[in-house]
Amino acid sequence: MIDAINAWAGGWTQYFGFAVIQNTLFLAVIFLLLRFKRDLPANVKHLICLVGLIKLVTPPFIPAALQITGNASQARLVEMPAGQVVMPLLSGGETPAAATAHLGIPGIVLLAWIGFGVTYLLLSLISTLRLKRAVSTAVRVAYTESDLPAGIEILKSSKIAVPLTLGLFSNRVYVPAAWDDWTDDCRKMIVAHEMAHMRRRDGVVQVLQVLVRAVYFFHPLVWLIDRRVNQYREMACDDAASRTREGGPETYSKYLLRIAETTLAGSAVCGSASALLRQRNHLLNRVKYQMREGTMQVISARRKALVIVGLLLLVVPMSWYCSNAEQRPEAAAVSEAVSRTLPDGMKLVKVTVNGESRVTVDGRQIALSRLEERLRERVGDAGDESVILLGCDDGVKMGIVHAIREQLVDMNLRKVIFSQDGGGELTLMLPGKGDEERLQQMPRENVAVLRTDPFGKTFLDNETIEFSEITEAVRARLAENDKLIISIQTVGVSPYDDFATLLALVKAAGATRISIGLVEIQ
Repeated sequence: MIDAINAWAGGWTQYFGFAVIQNTLFLAVIFLLLRFKRDLPANVKHLICLVGLIKLVTPPFIPAALQITGNASQARLVEMPAGQVVMPLLSGGETPAAATAHLGIPGIVLLAWIGFGVTYLLLSLISTLRLKRAVSTAVRVAYTESDLPAGIEILKSSKIAVPLTLGLFSNRVYVPAAWDDWTDDCRKMIVAHEMAHMRRRDGVVQVLQVLVRAVYFFHPLVWLIDRRVNQYREMACDDAASRTREGGPETYSKYLLRIAETTLAGSAVCGSASALLRQRNHLLNRVKYQMREGTMQVISARRKALVIVGLLLLVVPMSWYCSNAEQRPEAAAVSEAVSRTLPDGMKLVKVTVNGESRVTVDGRQIALSRLEERLRERVGDAGDESVILLGCDDGVKMGIVHAIREQLVDMNLRKVIFSQDGGGELTLMLPGKGDEERLQQMPRENVAVLRTDPFGKTFLDNETIEFSEITEAVRARLAENDKLIISIQTVGVSPYDDFATLLALVKAAGATRISIGLVEIQ
């Protein structure tokens, strides 16, 4: 379990790290826009902030592949046997020192992030349930205003201090006991304010806010934009309410202050409810806004749409993530290219593994346990004259690849092409038992170990190395020793994509004697 957490944490750290950086830059653009356009109406500012929330919940979805150096794209299929790949299963005692069963820092950070996020979501849920329970005893009040839509109810509860709506698609306005002390005009403006929340579907946005706060609880800009969303939402509803009655913003602001005198000393409201009043400083900002509302910039629907669409389009270039592997050719194109270059008498069998550990052999999907049966059907009398074209979908781990390797060796199907390694279709040979024993007895100067750990780091003979440096480093080693075997070692939970990238880089350096080892972590 610890090994799996460490492996997940390595990928999560990179993926989520890109998301944090890009979202920080995007929020900076949002705040700059709000800074230089301070005279925009509240509803427009709310929409701008809403785009920021959408960006925060949009995961990076554009892969930016790491370009492989060297001549990987120029590698060609050569006549068999062209190279040798031996795949020994290393014992626990031979596990490299850097591969450890201890929880690493990325794993600790991942667990802490999950813990804080889940805790916040649970607390928010509990707060909402408590509020729903508190207003469950609310009683309906008589309200005969003619413009109240059908199906909308006004309910009074002594358990709340401020008017509010609750739920995603609420049709109820909850008011405090102070409702009886307010004038008719005051009541009408309060109901108009809460009705504006309903029409705008602010309950949906509030759920989005809770999710964003849970994911980015550590980010100060996220909390800042969350406050702005709350502030602009209330200002926009204030605008809608003040325009429906005589007296306009000045009269409406007086009612806000009057309500504040009796309600702000009451209990707090949960974040999933649309409440009329929350904090005194927010109230002051709203009153100031109402007083200068007539000086706000008038913006046409067309210009507003252009601003929002422009921000949404900006989401796309700021939603990329780094992929270690170069863009690979389509499987069908690889298969066709391999078939054209096979010597006479050779039979190609295509094997693909998906992320659910199911295997497809020449177009027919089967369980992994039936692989040997299906291969015998396809190979027939060809036997060792067959070539296995092996490909893996996203999410496949190296433990599955090595399990397939064992079955292939048992069937004497040792000629294999890894179709997704980005380095051309070099046919390699799986080893027999004797090959594995000879490799383990080989002098250390004839073996260069290239391995990845559960955190996504890469090492060449225990020295950290970047992907962009691998090809040249291996080429230099081969120039010094033409008998050198490059041993690529991965753990069972390592992604196949990482292995395919390493294999491509090694082949680009000119290596044909390659060992692929599975490291057991204890």
